[in-house]
Amino acid sequence: MMNDNLLYLKKYSTNYKKNKKSKSRLVSSKNPNLLPSICLIIIILTAMFITRTKYICNNSKNLQFAVEYNLTTGFSSKNKLLRVQTMSLISSDEESAIIEAFGLSKSAPHKSTIIRASFKRDNDRTWYLDKILDS
Repeated sequence: MMNDNLLYLKKYSTNYKKNKKSKSRLVSSKNPNLLPSICLIIIILTAMFITRTKYICNNSKNLQFAVEYNLTTGFSSKNKLLRVQTMSLISSDEESAIIEAFGLSKSAPHKSTIIRASFKRDNDRTWYLDKILDS
């Protein structure tokens, strides 16, 4: 009789096992906000870079801005100034200009420095630094 009860229970008992989901998930599926955040950051950085480049190109049509920008920024600090205090135009025509700029050198000790530089215009009518002349 006991065996009959066990057979009856086995026959009519239901299986309540849960379906187990596979645990192999991608990293981005755990944090679904990560991918849009990265894309947004990339878009913002690209927009900032393009805006900065356009700003410099538009303002470099002015020779004074081009002299200030090119003589105070850049990787080489040998011939860089902290700030252009005075600038004099030695010679110029429509496509080129030679200037003399006075200011403090960027490298320590900040001595008074005079830099002569040659600027040329490109097709967009913006001034760019051609070369730094010997002082």
